[in-house]
Amino acid sequence: MTASPPISRSALRLDSLTGVRAIAAFLVFWHHGAEQFEGGISSGMIGVSLFYILSGFVMAWTDRESDTAWLFYRRRFARIYPVYFVAVTVAIAFAVVGGRFEPVDLAAYTLLQSWFPFDEVYFAANAVFWSLSCEVFFYLVFPALRKLTRRLDHMGLWRLGIAAVAVSFAVATVASFFPQSQFLGWAVIVFPPSRLPEFVLGVILGSLMARGWQPRVSLLLAFGLAGVAAVAALVVPYAFSRYAVTLIPFALLVVALASADIDGRRVFTQWGWMVKLGIWSYCFYLVHLMVLNRIEGITVGLGLPPTASVLLALPASVVAAWLLHILVERPGERLLRPKGRRRVDSDEPLPAER
Repeated sequence: MTASPPISRSALRLDSLTGVRAIAAFLVFWHHGAEQFEGGISSGMIGVSLFYILSGFVMAWTDRESDTAWLFYRRRFARIYPVYFVAVTVAIAFAVVGGRFEPVDLAAYTLLQSWFPFDEVYFAANAVFWSLSCEVFFYLVFPALRKLTRRLDHMGLWRLGIAAVAVSFAVATVASFFPQSQFLGWAVIVFPPSRLPEFVLGVILGSLMARGWQPRVSLLLAFGLAGVAAVAALVVPYAFSRYAVTLIPFALLVVALASADIDGRRVFTQWGWMVKLGIWSYCFYLVHLMVLNRIEGITVGLGLPPTASVLLALPASVVAAWLLHILVERPGERLLRPKGRRRVDSDEPLPAER
């Protein structure tokens, strides 16, 4: 196996990748905000795909030979579940107060909801929680995947990456021959194995770059292609619109941003406020739909247009995310996370060089 090069502190922070998480979160907000408008269209759910690629990349980049599966699972649990538990509880409380609670909403606590082809299950408690069910599946698979990637040389990693892309396009292609339905939407978008190739592609890219591969990709080109793909997602067939059309452009964007971090080149996703929004992006993702729905109820009662609810919900969601981060996410993770290596998207000070 090719030895990993020493990683500098500036590269380890990967601030560009942390900042771009804010863009991914905003894309999902845009998707749900567009639903407030009659005939509104959006390709914002592609933001979930960007999250999945980023997740795989960071998991591979931070992986160390000394890591065990148990240690990895403990870190992941500390990272996602405490604040997720609180978000689910808040969502269920809103449902109870609003008279919309169903016992199936409790399925959200299990993080298994995406395995069931019924929208009342995979959308239990809050429609955005399904994606965390997929993420947990990726985490369960990751230790076995890393055993495989550690054995592969560069060419083997490239073959696996190409296979992941091919599987994503194959799923979309086969699905395009069937009429759009709730079951098709579940099978293509929500079913965890269907989304695994995006995570695998991120893992392959993170593995390659951790071994020293670093292509010179123009940031302007990478953002341009990602923007074109986001627009294309509005018009391509449904089965291709959630991740297939953006898969390669988003992968290229992640590589370009990681290269910028390694080289110390400046990019707007490294700006302080972008990094902060990226750090809060998980909390933002968890709460934004609840905030949007609450504010919509208020603005409708006041006779205000849908634009008002969206414009008010965006800053309100940021504030709610910040509060959730400082009151729940950060202390919960500190309490449960094993001692040792820090997160690459942490807002805590960098440790001294050893």
